[in-house]
Amino acid sequence: RVHTDFTPSPYDKDSLKLRKGDIIGIIEKPPVGTWTGLLNNKVGSFKFIYVDIIPEETAPVRKSRSPGKSKRPKPKTLHELLERISLQVRHGGPAAPSKTPGCQQQDQAPL
Repeated sequence: RVHTDFTPSPYDKDSLKLRKGDIIGIIEKPPVGTWTGLLNNKVGSFKFIYVDIIPEETAPVRKSRSPGKSKRPKPKTLHELLERISLQVRHGGPAAPSKTPGCQQQDQAPL
């Protein structure tokens, strides 16, 4: 949240114009220099000394899904999960050895 008004030079096309109370969506926070953010549908840079960080708990929460869609129930077993993601369950026999260098096969406990 912006706590100090800032109007960039007319020649500075990359900086955001800040008004006290503006909420900037932070895109990048390098350890030094200016940050990059989104304000009023414009991506630009701004000095972090002009803003206070709002903890995520108090930031407005956006709904990610429309309320009309029904959720499928969570799979209760590994078999249900594998079916949902279209994988097959292999029965019997040991698992194939790992082909990743440096990885060793370990005994697998049942899930």
